Amino acid sequence: MSLGAWGDESWERNRGGPVEITEMLLRMPKPITRGLIVNMPARGMSFHARLFQARMWRETAMAIKYDRPTMTGTGRRWHLEIGHHTYADSLRRARVNLYLAHRLNRKTAVTSADRGVEK
Repeated sequence: MSLGAWGDESWERNRGGPVEITEMLLRMPKPITRGLIVNMPARGMSFHARLFQARMWRETAMAIKYDRPTMTGTGRRWHLEIGHHTYADSLRRARVNLYLAHRLNRKTAVTSADRGVEK
């Protein structure tokens, strides 16, 4: 596994059969997901982290559509060939993270109102 993500293990073509592949799958850790982020800590993501994720995915979508580099310098070719991202999926992930940020913000506003705190 690389970078603590689940599901990006390398698959060798000549593995030896279905038994060995099944044993390898059983040794893998169970996926823990919260939204679109895999193996996130149980405490979740903050409002600002969700906004950052939305910005990152929108930049990826724009890099694919208009062939301009992202803030990290990766361009269209990298996202299509190495990252295996698509324009539609990147835009969907940006919208999901934006929705989750709004949802977190509403939840914070409701709990603040319950405590009598003005926002």
